[in-house]
Amino acid sequence: MDRKKVCKKSSAKKKMMSIELKREIIEKHEQGVRVVDLSRQYGRSTSMICSVLKRKESIKSVTPAKAYDNFQAYDNFQSEKNVAKKAKTSEDI
Repeated sequence: MDRKKVCKKSSAKKKMMSIELKREIIEKHEQGVRVVDLSRQYGRSTSMICSVLKRKESIKSVTPAKAYDNFQAYDNFQSEKNVAKKAKTSEDI
């Protein structure tokens, strides 16, 4: 009996979008550019563009510095967590 071949999607990697890029997409759409044209221009799916447009109010309210600060706080938390973990393992030795 032959095994079934499983097709793996190699191009299905998730691409992150910066807040600036999302704002640019929102601005162009408000100027009258169609969703299809935006998806072609930015190389993203139409559903991704629609998702950005659906959340445009929350995207407009977020500042890049605020997002950066949140990332820094998370990064600092992870660093402190790793230091505590290392200290605990060194006590066990």
